Amino acid sequence: MPAALLRLLSRPALWLMIYAALLGYGLFALLNIPEEVLPAFNYPEVSVTAHLPGTTATDMEAMVATPLEGVLLGLPGMSNVRSTIREGLNKSRSTGSAGAY
Repeated sequence: MPAALLRLLSRPALWLMIYAALLGYGLFALLNIPEEVLPAFNYPEVSVTAHLPGTTATDMEAMVATPLEGVLLGLPGMSNVRSTIREGLNKSRSTGSAGAY
């Protein structure tokens, strides 16, 4: 590279001005984002955590998860249920479609 270009790139004031300009533009862009770019999601959601110490994952599924999933899917507007089952613990999360409530 030519010596003049190397001298120009080695100036700290130049880099400070470049970083300041980028930071200023970023703040300007952040404050002027139109609201339609940031949509509001109004999906109904229900989370249930059940603890039953001393039970196996198979027992948790039969005694807690399966009946709970049936109840959650019976709620109006709910369309999806996901359960995580471990020994003594069941976490169920149900989500619905937009505008259900």
